[in-house]
Amino acid sequence: MLSLTTFIFSYSLSTFLKKRNIFWLAIGSLFPSIDFSLSFLGIIHRQNPFHSLTLLFLLSVFLYSLTKRKEIVHSFSLGYSVHLFLDLLSFEPIPLFYPLSFGYSLNLFYSSSFLPNFLLILVSGIIILRKDFLKLIRIRQS
Repeated sequence: MLSLTTFIFSYSLSTFLKKRNIFWLAIGSLFPSIDFSLSFLGIIHRQNPFHSLTLLFLLSVFLYSLTKRKEIVHSFSLGYSVHLFLDLLSFEPIPLFYPLSFGYSLNLFYSSSFLPNFLLILVSGIIILRKDFLKLIRIRQS
């Protein structure tokens, strides 16, 4: 998925958290694609630990040991997990259990396709606005 889509969907899901940190949510949602920026070093996109649950676990433990703040770790982990989940839906496989696996993919769409990105942003908007919508329904029923 596009980076903007990944962040917006992560943000919409973060509305279910009691406490959240938007900065760390953004870092988590973008971090797995750091391998794309490191391609000049010979790192191949989605064929390394950046797109794995292994690195998510290690980074979460490291982040908690540094900050001791659960909302930071929860926000970072949510963003990272959403990124992995959305990449898993695309045609390009990710090494979800690196170094024990080669790659997994559900082959549903291309990550840069307009329609899935548009629909996910639309769903995200609905999730974000759900509280206001529910309040409006309650007012009308009264």
